[in-house]
Amino acid sequence: MRPATVTTCLAVVAAVLTLGSISPESVADGWAGVQVAAAAATSVAPNDPNGAHPGTRYAQLAVGKRSGDAGFWQAAPVTRGRTYTVTGSARRSAGASSKVFMRVEFKDQAQKIIGSSVGAVPITSSWGSYSSSAVAPVNAWSVNVVLQLQGSNTTVQFDDVDLGSH
Repeated sequence: MRPATVTTCLAVVAAVLTLGSISPESVADGWAGVQVAAAAATSVAPNDPNGAHPGTRYAQLAVGKRSGDAGFWQAAPVTRGRTYTVTGSARRSAGASSKVFMRVEFKDQAQKIIGSSVGAVPITSSWGSYSSSAVAPVNAWSVNVVLQLQGSNTTVQFDDVDLGSH
């Protein structure tokens, strides 16, 4: 079964993934949070108009003293052979030594990852704009937008995440 078209806002990441943009003023369907290890957490900033890139909310990923992995992801339909680009803003609000990713991943019908963009984000404590692109393989069944933090003692925030294709 093919995934349904994503047409809702990501209140979590302050953006809308319709192969459009993400802007969270209310939590949207379709986004999933992942925490690997007890020290990892995903959240949406409540109402922080001074901290959000635009708007009042952003997605936040945090890992504690023990090494962990936290992330958000959302799947969308894919057209094989098209180039998919995820763009968005990110910043580090605490810590420094962890790896941050904003990437597209392609899955086959069995939901095995068959391709992805690298998507490493060299973030700083200020909001910066980032993007990552990859071409959908011939046997791609879906495309995922993945926002991920790996490491310890770090908190990062994402806003205005957008998936486009051409």
